[in-house]
Amino acid sequence: MDISSMREMIRDVYNGYSWERRVDLMTDRQVYAVYMNMLKRGKFDTPKKKSVEDCCHQMTLFEYPLFNS
Repeated sequence: MDISSMREMIRDVYNGYSWERRVDLMTDRQVYAVYMNMLKRGKFDTPKKKSVEDCCHQMTLFEYPLFNS
């Protein structure tokens, strides 16, 4: 596995711009060390965090129960 794919996997563990930026600024040795640490702790085995779009649905006016009675 090359460093760029390790960097991508590390970036996907947490959501947030600051984490992505921090991973982008890491040297190759830091990326390797963080990747091995996360691999050892099983961070890549856990399911990815869901975004708001995956868990929620914005109701329209016509779906609201008060207006459909």
